[in-house]
Amino acid sequence: MADVFISYSRKNIEFAQHIHQELETRDRQPWVDWQDIPPSAEWLDEVYAGIQEADTFLFIISPDSVVSEICTLEIEHAVQHNKRLVPVVLYDVSDDKVHSAMSAHNWVFLREEDDFNTNFELLIDALDTDLEYVKEHTRLLTRAIEWDQDKRARGLALSRRELQVAEGWLTEGITKEPKPTELHTEYIVFSRTAVIRLQRILITSITVAFVLMIGLSVFAFYQRDQARKTARVATAQSLAAFALASMETDPELGLLLATESFRSLYHTNEKISPLSNTLLRQLLLKSRVRLTLKGHNSEVDSAAWSPDDQQIVTGGWDKTAKIWDAKTGHELFTLIGHDDVVTSASYSADGARIVTGSWDKTAKIWDTKTGHELFTLVGHEGWINSVAWSPNGARIVTASEDRTARIWDTKTGRELFTLVGHTAAVTSAAWSS
Repeated sequence: MADVFISYSRKNIEFAQHIHQELETRDRQPWVDWQDIPPSAEWLDEVYAGIQEADTFLFIISPDSVVSEICTLEIEHAVQHNKRLVPVVLYDVSDDKVHSAMSAHNWVFLREEDDFNTNFELLIDALDTDLEYVKEHTRLLTRAIEWDQDKRARGLALSRRELQVAEGWLTEGITKEPKPTELHTEYIVFSRTAVIRLQRILITSITVAFVLMIGLSVFAFYQRDQARKTARVATAQSLAAFALASMETDPELGLLLATESFRSLYHTNEKISPLSNTLLRQLLLKSRVRLTLKGHNSEVDSAAWSPDDQQIVTGGWDKTAKIWDAKTGHELFTLIGHDDVVTSASYSADGARIVTGSWDKTAKIWDTKTGHELFTLVGHEGWINSVAWSPNGARIVTASEDRTARIWDTKTGRELFTLVGHTAAVTSAAWSS
């Protein structure tokens, strides 16, 4: 299989050859068609196969390529199969001229005025991002297409070991790009029924989903909307199937899958299946999750309970800390003031104050009743990784990437001591009881 499919206009063939050569120098295997011949069905099938078997679809943007009918067909085939798209700019083109699928991605600029070597490294980084996930996307897609073209023969289903890897990959695909295709999901669900023969209700639901999919495939040729509805139902059924399989071993994962199954139909006003409804209720009872605190715009790095268990404080990559009501999950305050990721947060013993530490090299003390900032603790020369209150609330200790820990007076915000001796970053700090 190829690492990269290169789509280009024949008028830019010299640049395409240069990219091809550079990729081969970096031990990448590019797929490119050098023939300058009129397209035929047989030739187009070969090109489509090259797209399907490549991990990444690289499109060279130029005034010629954006108007090329062949390039447009290649892009749409890549989009149809959820291939990872990497646009490379050879010549500037206005955004409205570029295919919408390419406009949604970060472009790599390799124009004459750009630093080719530096920007080519960005291209290599893009190709290497989540490489194992993307290669599995390609491998499973190739297997699924072969299975689909062979009338979905049972003999082409995944083996038990392959299926375990594929199901883990499918779950991972909920949060990664490129997303699994509908064919991926259908193939993996089919393999699950063939390998382990789940409970009758599961087998029946999945079999019905596939019968509906096959039976409506001809009808879908005339009514695309109906086909999409059927695909959503099949996807919801497969997610419910995975949720059922995870119910006893991993109820939290099962709850996520069941929720996604429910949501995929609810948001499009489709009828929710009894299986999805029942699973969601059962998994909610089994799950240990009681509240989900939603409000941060990015990853959450730290969470801590107040001493009376009435509040929770969280710190995140959106440069804020948030105080929550632990009974209702409602957001009480957003603590704004840091200039970078909030890595650590902690309550004082009386619950009246909070200290937060950040990559902006500062710690801050806050009033929990008002959310107002009281002090900023300045002195560290690197990121702060950890903060902690002393049991009596009079001191705070901070740990930093600058290889030191520091002790602070909480009434004045003044630094009392610098603890020197570590030869690498200090990642955590705590007080004796």
